[in-house]
Amino acid sequence: SGGDLLALSRRANELERTGQFAEEAKVVRQALDLARERWGNESPEVAGWSAGLAWVLIQAKQPAEAEPAARAAVAIREKLSGADSPDLALARERLGWALLEQGRQAEAEPVLLAAYEGFKRFETRASLSAAQRVTMSRIAQLLAGLYEATQQPDKAAEWRQKAAPPPEPSHDLADATLV
Repeated sequence: SGGDLLALSRRANELERTGQFAEEAKVVRQALDLARERWGNESPEVAGWSAGLAWVLIQAKQPAEAEPAARAAVAIREKLSGADSPDLALARERLGWALLEQGRQAEAEPVLLAAYEGFKRFETRASLSAAQRVTMSRIAQLLAGLYEATQQPDKAAEWRQKAAPPPEPSHDLADATLV
């Protein structure tokens, strides 16, 4: 039920604050299962919890496990919102990050670029939340690192400039469909 999801979200946030990512991943998986039961496999809620699971697994240094969750979030968001939404951009950021953490720069680059551009398109029509601005900065940092690793210093410098860090908000999984 909704109460169960809220309780799981609170527990996941508590575990994240204490750096217990493996335990947090278990809780987020439970929440994802509940969301699937309640709303079906292709709902915004399932996409949000899938993106949340990808985040947790990346933090837990398990990018290969994060990748399927991120791919699921991207697929659902593409189906529900087409090519232009901040939620899709966030899902792409998680996928690109998971790929990058696996050393798959060639696959990560177009995904991260699409994520950044997705946020930029939205930014021109409406203001982005603080969390979305943090995500844009993180994408720029990831791309700068990718370009440094692939010996492209000019591109790395360009993306470092775009990565001016805004203040870091909490990553509250209760807002997984909103961030």
